Amino acid sequence: MNLRPYVTLLAVAGLLGLALSCTAAAEPLPYDQTAVRLEARPLPAELPAAGELAADEQALGQAGCQSRWIRITTNQGEPLINNPYLPCRAPNAAQNEEMLKQWVADIHAAGMTAISWYNLTHCASAYQARPDWRQVYIGGALAGQTHGTAVCIESPYGQATIDYVNYAIEKLGLDGIWFDGTLWTDLGERPVALSCRCAACQAKYRADTGGDIPTDINWEDANYRRWVHWRYTEFSSYLGRLAAGIHAAHPQAAVMVNNYHRPNGTWRTSIPFEAYDAGIITATEGHNLRSADIVMRCCRAYLRPQSEVWTNFPLGESPAVNAEITLQHALTCFAGGVSPSFGSQNELSGTIPATLGLAAPVMKALYPYVGGVSVPYAAIHVSQQSDTFYFGRARPDAVIEPFWASLFAWTTGLEQEHFNPDYLFDSSLTPAGLTGYKVLFMPLSQALSPTQVETIVAWVNGGGTVVLGAGAGQLDADGQPQATNPLGLALGFSLQGVPGVEGGETPLRTLRSCADSSTLAVAGMYTPLTLQGAEWQVLYQDNGGSHGPVVAARTLGTGHVVVSAVDPASIHGPTMNCDGQTSITALAEGGRGALRFTDDPRTARPAYPSIDLKTEAFGAPDYAGGELSFDFRAERPTEMGVDIRSELDPTHGLGARFTAGLGTGKGKGVVVPVGQWVHVQMSYQFAGGGGPASFNVDATWPGGQRRLDRAAGGAAADYSRTDYLTMSSPGSEGVFDVANVTFAKIRPGGGREEILNQNADDWGQSVVGQAELVRRLAQYVRQFEAPPVQVNAPATVSSGVYTKEAGHTLVHLYNTVGLLGDWQRATGPRVTLRVTLPITSAKLLPSGQNLPLRQNNGATEIEVPPIGLYQVVDLS
Repeated sequence: MNLRPYVTLLAVAGLLGLALSCTAAAEPLPYDQTAVRLEARPLPAELPAAGELAADEQALGQAGCQSRWIRITTNQGEPLINNPYLPCRAPNAAQNEEMLKQWVADIHAAGMTAISWYNLTHCASAYQARPDWRQVYIGGALAGQTHGTAVCIESPYGQATIDYVNYAIEKLGLDGIWFDGTLWTDLGERPVALSCRCAACQAKYRADTGGDIPTDINWEDANYRRWVHWRYTEFSSYLGRLAAGIHAAHPQAAVMVNNYHRPNGTWRTSIPFEAYDAGIITATEGHNLRSADIVMRCCRAYLRPQSEVWTNFPLGESPAVNAEITLQHALTCFAGGVSPSFGSQNELSGTIPATLGLAAPVMKALYPYVGGVSVPYAAIHVSQQSDTFYFGRARPDAVIEPFWASLFAWTTGLEQEHFNPDYLFDSSLTPAGLTGYKVLFMPLSQALSPTQVETIVAWVNGGGTVVLGAGAGQLDADGQPQATNPLGLALGFSLQGVPGVEGGETPLRTLRSCADSSTLAVAGMYTPLTLQGAEWQVLYQDNGGSHGPVVAARTLGTGHVVVSAVDPASIHGPTMNCDGQTSITALAEGGRGALRFTDDPRTARPAYPSIDLKTEAFGAPDYAGGELSFDFRAERPTEMGVDIRSELDPTHGLGARFTAGLGTGKGKGVVVPVGQWVHVQMSYQFAGGGGPASFNVDATWPGGQRRLDRAAGGAAADYSRTDYLTMSSPGSEGVFDVANVTFAKIRPGGGREEILNQNADDWGQSVVGQAELVRRLAQYVRQFEAPPVQVNAPATVSSGVYTKEAGHTLVHLYNTVGLLGDWQRATGPRVTLRVTLPITSAKLLPSGQNLPLRQNNGATEIEVPPIGLYQVVDLS
């Protein structure tokens, strides 16, 4: 390993004021006290020679890594060492054991904790030796079939896994296990299969309920819904037994469980949106900053002492850029109250030590202040009843996720207003669970029980403010229609139906404010609203033909009710992906509405900025193909990528690149001029009739025309289904504009059915203004009762307010457009805190600088100096 770049960057880090140390390695910390966690787990046969391996781990430890993940199974879940519990087919099992034991010793010698990755419900050697351990799927074409290496935890495999893990911890000296693949199905199957109906499951279900596991998917069948409930309970109970079994043998071992109930994971994975008893760290994955923010709030809703969000470790050629990427994920997690972790696949050296040498000091300096209990103010109800028992009724091959699209939109808008919402599961809709909260957002609460309705009404009467979304209360707790809406009856409104399980039609709708006649464009789920009683005040009405109420408010007791007939999430339309360095903004020029993409090579995600456009699914044989057209202009040398895909198999699809001002070498794609509008038309045919998919791109501008054939454009030969497309800037300093986007599906006879037409102002309004309705509602409800710690800062500042120890409230402030060079420097925005909690002092952490307190109108105001990259304010 070449350490020269590593040493050079350590010197740079020193210039930035980052505390670095080359002293002897300290004793490893317990996993839950480590700030820098790295997964890099080659198979034993892929490890370097012993001396080189020890040197690699020393380099990682000296660079700041505190915890290391290795492996005790293959990716297919097969044990790497001989043991009495699970079949081991590794040809060098004895040698593997010695190598792994030495590897753990090297990690410990470098001052790091050693844990193992483990693929929980996949083990090829187990199911091949014991076919009765294999999962059996239900429903549709998969009924009665099995697939891949999915094994069932209800079979003896469940206990065998506990025994094998304990055996490996003892033999190798491990400090814990990170369980991946924690799902009662097989994500390798598309569409995602539903399981399990093996003999062990059948016997357990019959013993618990007296009935048989259903053979098909039928939400109208009470036994099917009972089985879905049982499945959640049974799998989470196993996770509790798993952790208890490990801790019985190794009380200090850390146990992490990857939560797959997240975007693109779905309820079918079996981990519930409910608190369950298990001595674990709730873990999950966030593959971009936007999703990391959402999934970490889901993890915190389980109310465990610690949660963790994993993402890929950047392995680019520039450690300085990698460090910016690493910190963006880490600081996003810190502001959200959770711990970060990173995976680098099988890489041990390369640029990793140099990257950590820059990023780890910041992470370690802040980590002592991370976590704690949220200071309650605002919460979003995240409902398993609605997510699973209503929206879960979508077709297995559906990829439109209205539940998650809505949750993204509401969370983003509330964060921009610094509401920093907690997520509350169904079981938290109780008087105790709502204690301390002043505002409850219920955009996804279509399915409610009578007890929950009573609790909400009583809580509002007692002074709370509730914001209800489209279809709120229309269904019972199992997602079944009700003759009447008890929530609506109690509060004086009625809604017409519920949004479709796949989102339904979401046309652009213009709302007019009844306060100032301003308008707001919203493209999202909609259920018409009727109001009863004079208590209601209409806040927004439909600016179209009906002029009916869309958002209205009323008082109830000492509290307030707001109901919105429209959801701000665009389901069959575009969503915007940016991070601290990149942006997408609306642009109006000469009557041509457009979006401007501004890229930056320091972005945390090379594909950002990007627009994802989800569409209704279409494919062969019903459709022959599709057609996408748009206008494109490069403002300066730039690169743009367009991909047309199916989420059922995102590795297959169509792709094209457009470059301007970057030369004309191989791989430049469609080369277009800088500064001119170019009209692009991309047409394709699905595979079918024995022929492969075909793909053509035409780019036309004044004075020139280019054509890119299938071979150059990148078309998977078997491509046969479309449900989303992406426009992105794959890593440059470019700036470009996109306008007049249309997308159509083509019938075999040539008929054209347009499914997307984002032109002129519609394009910018439906994307850039997506969270604006949420922000306006947040501003409206804040007047009733301000938060205990109100953060007045730009929307680019992410914040979180926590109690970590008695008598101290910690306010986390993350400048999302800051860079490593801003750490501990007086750069970036100023922030004002308005605090109604009783406090006597405020100081910055970790510097310890005291901040003056100013009394103003019954509250304490604190001016925070420019926050640089990240600050923590300790209110005592």
